[in-house]
Amino acid sequence: MDWLNREGCGNGFLSSAEGRPWNGDHSADLVCLSKQPDYLDSALMSMLAPSWHRIAERWKKPVDEEKGLGSEVWSYPLKHFVRLGNVFCVFASAAIPSLSIFGLFYVEDLLCRLAMITCFTLVFAAIVLLGFGCKRNDTFAATVAFAAVQVVFVEGVNSIKG
Repeated sequence: MDWLNREGCGNGFLSSAEGRPWNGDHSADLVCLSKQPDYLDSALMSMLAPSWHRIAERWKKPVDEEKGLGSEVWSYPLKHFVRLGNVFCVFASAAIPSLSIFGLFYVEDLLCRLAMITCFTLVFAAIVLLGFGCKRNDTFAATVAFAAVQVVFVEGVNSIKG
């Protein structure tokens, strides 16, 4: 908040009633009106932005330099990380059931199949809850449905293979 008082920046323009929300006592009253990223978008941004910056700084100019102010501020819009998260979601939602089906089809031992169902279900639940930021009750319902489909698949494979 020091910049608010510096000459050439804020120059103390928030010194009366409109400045109260900005002091530490009232900071909990502030609300962000933009869309907040979900957990996956935030994780991708925090993990990939520094690496991307090391690559992109060679050709991408700082935001203020483009305006002629010569600063060291770069902008990486959230929408790019949201798109990357959507791509991850598409691949994960296709890969997990497919890997589960192929794995369960080729394994003959029933105990191994049950262990695989447990592992695939755990991976599925972790990705749904942690990766996609679903609520716990939605994660529980989706995981139960996924496990039930796997069990039905195993039963169908058993009847086909005899």
